[in-house]
Amino acid sequence: MKPQPDYFDQDAESTFKNLSEEYAKAQCSIKELDMRNKKLTEELRKEKSHVDKLKEELKRREGTKKDTGKNEALTRFNEIAGRRLLDNDASIADLSTEIRPSKIGENFKILYDNEWTEAFEELTEQGKTEEECIKTLLHIVQDTFTFAMEKAKSFESKLISIVTSFPANANSSNKNTTKDEEELIKQLKRVSAARTCTAVQDVYVRKFKIKGKIGERLKLYARKCMELCWYMAVQSPPMVIISAVQCKGPFDEKYYSRYTATGDLIDYVVWPCTLLHENGPVLAKGVAQATKDNREAFKRKQAPAAPKQNSDERWSSTKQGAVGQEGISNQNTRYQKKDEKK
Repeated sequence: MKPQPDYFDQDAESTFKNLSEEYAKAQCSIKELDMRNKKLTEELRKEKSHVDKLKEELKRREGTKKDTGKNEALTRFNEIAGRRLLDNDASIADLSTEIRPSKIGENFKILYDNEWTEAFEELTEQGKTEEECIKTLLHIVQDTFTFAMEKAKSFESKLISIVTSFPANANSSNKNTTKDEEELIKQLKRVSAARTCTAVQDVYVRKFKIKGKIGERLKLYARKCMELCWYMAVQSPPMVIISAVQCKGPFDEKYYSRYTATGDLIDYVVWPCTLLHENGPVLAKGVAQATKDNREAFKRKQAPAAPKQNSDERWSSTKQGAVGQEGISNQNTRYQKKDEKK
């Protein structure tokens, strides 16, 4: 008799096979989940590390900010203290800027040596005499100085208006500025000097061109004069140039060097003298043409030469001088009376 198939065993085998497959799938899922878990754990670790770094960075920045604020406050304090030391004492050099009085005086002398000479040659080529060239160039530097002082005064008035909120055209007696405001205005004038200089130069050269055609070297000379005069005008207190002197007055070597002639009197000024401030010390000597006192020279020429004496004659005249002094005096009196009668 043929045995019948055992359906139970077949079902069990099929079930076992299904379970095995499911188990295998479960194992794969477990592995995948384990891998994802490891990956997430690593990402979490990295994020935690990043958060820690951000916390450290934040802490460091807060510390730096505090230090920076402290340093800025200290720097500001030192700056104000330094400015107060310099305030109203122009003899102390402000080395924080190139636009300082000693440097301006040095550059003003260089201007005479270089640009003045070039402009002088250009005017000479146009047929002007030496004196005409000197007068023209002196007039330009005087005019630029006056122009710079006027513009600097207007500029300071605008700064006061900005800092204090006073109208620019308000009465100056009503503009009661504090010391800090005055200090700020002085700093703004110094800091902006180089930038504002270009604008002032352009305005002056346009005004200069209206008066007539000018050469390139003369225009360069005018611009350089305007630059240095502007730097003089924005100083606290302003610098001063001296070019007005008494003609035939005594030649003062403290203020001027001689141009081409020698002598003890001033004939005319060639280049101005630069002072630190009004009635202040000399920063750069000017140049002036010297002359001699012709009246004294004429008297010396007309006076008769004294006769030469030997040693015996000199001794005799010395010996007789004391004895005959009274007689000589009386004789002179008689001559005077005769002249009066005549």
